Amino acid sequence: MKVWVGIGLFATLIAAHAQESPKVYLSSTSTGNTWAAFRDQSHEMAKDFARDCPDMQITTNPQSAEYEVRLNHIEVGLFVRDNQLSVMDMFGNVLSTKETGSIKNGVKRVCALILADAADQAGVRRKLVNGLNGSFQKNGVLGYAEISGDRITVHSERASLMRLHMVLASGEFSMVRRAGITMFIYTNDANQNFVYDVKADQIVSPATQQAAQASK
Repeated sequence: MKVWVGIGLFATLIAAHAQESPKVYLSSTSTGNTWAAFRDQSHEMAKDFARDCPDMQITTNPQSAEYEVRLNHIEVGLFVRDNQLSVMDMFGNVLSTKETGSIKNGVKRVCALILADAADQAGVRRKLVNGLNGSFQKNGVLGYAEISGDRITVHSERASLMRLHMVLASGEFSMVRRAGITMFIYTNDANQNFVYDVKADQIVSPATQQAAQASK
């Protein structure tokens, strides 16, 4: 699964709706010597998710997904069938790889696994920080992310107002909300410092921050 560089990665991280369902991208490969072996099994998975896992949202855009489910389907003759399901988060971490008798039963197990992972606020926070810091390092960008209380701060040499608006105009931000984050701070630790109130869905100006602190 592709990991975006620096602040571009937040286009898939900060949620526009607090209770948005986890987004999942489905992919599959099939091998065998029967006509059914050449069918796109992603469609079968999508039907099973829609029926048995309504709290999940399936997306056709891998870059907007928080999770990817990969199916390896093998079908030889009339009796030999095997389905292997792998689950990865958006940072490429493998959460599970299992063989399953049927796609339907495998989808039920995957659904429970993803919903539990998405609900683990402490785990989501760890993945956010580790994933972003790993992305900075991998791509040679000077920066790091840290969480303190209900705030996440992204320090980046590339911080700018234009990049901030790229983030705010993006459609997928559910992971930060699931981490219990209410304030997103984006800075180059010099002359580019931006604060976004996740709960209020608005940029907080310095004057607004000072007024809020004075009222406490």
